[in-house]
Amino acid sequence: MTCTRVSRNRRKQKRKQPLPAASSQATAIPVEQRDNGRRAGPGRPRKYQTVEAMELAIDRYFRTAENPTMTQLAIVLGFASRQGLHNYKGYNNEFSYIVQRAHLRMENYYEEKLRDEDARVSDVIRALKRLGWRG
Repeated sequence: MTCTRVSRNRRKQKRKQPLPAASSQATAIPVEQRDNGRRAGPGRPRKYQTVEAMELAIDRYFRTAENPTMTQLAIVLGFASRQGLHNYKGYNNEFSYIVQRAHLRMENYYEEKLRDEDARVSDVIRALKRLGWRG
């Protein structure tokens, strides 16, 4: 019993010890020197600079796609993932509107497919649920 209490007390003492102060050298060196004179750039440029260009690409996709999906839309638009497409919602309200409208068009396609006699209802409902449909 005493052996475990002693080891527990030692662990508690080790935790209570203050951390060593950070060296003042790292904070004294200017950022330019720490980065070897290079600053980080603004990041990768957007695939679509204007709302109109993205809207045209989405419209073209929906005209030509036989069975549209969000992943296929992301691939056709040149994104590496669906999340890249959804990130455009955060740029401004206009990009957000276009991405939400594409999402709505996708839902509409699958809702219309529910009326089709040849469609497998379970597959269509599964696709709608992946799109966030809860009705």
